[in-house]
Amino acid sequence: MSREIRYRAWDKRFNKMVDIETIDFRVQKLYYRSGYRESTIINFKHAELLEYIGLRDRNGREIAEADILRESDGRIYFIVWAEDEARFELENAQDHSLRHIKDVRIMTIIGDTWQNPDLLEGAE
Repeated sequence: MSREIRYRAWDKRFNKMVDIETIDFRVQKLYYRSGYRESTIINFKHAELLEYIGLRDRNGREIAEADILRESDGRIYFIVWAEDEARFELENAQDHSLRHIKDVRIMTIIGDTWQNPDLLEGAE
């Protein structure tokens, strides 16, 4: 079984999250649809590329790197890439302990670290 590899990006120029349609590594550009027929181009240096992790939250929303999630007891977690483990994990915003990524299925997305950094500040 395979999963679709998809990305979104934080466009640093306009401070907005966008779904990426095409990545051109040769010229280091990202392309996303900004209108009905219009594509917008972002240079790699103006974007933070974030991968969808292939899992959904308890409401069925697709989860990506940097998403912030809340557990039913109020604890806040965010998605991180664990380089030494070569996998995504949940990091507790308060004590920075790690939790297995499959647990996102019982949590709800409440924002992301780019658009809602205040959600992490309140947890500490």
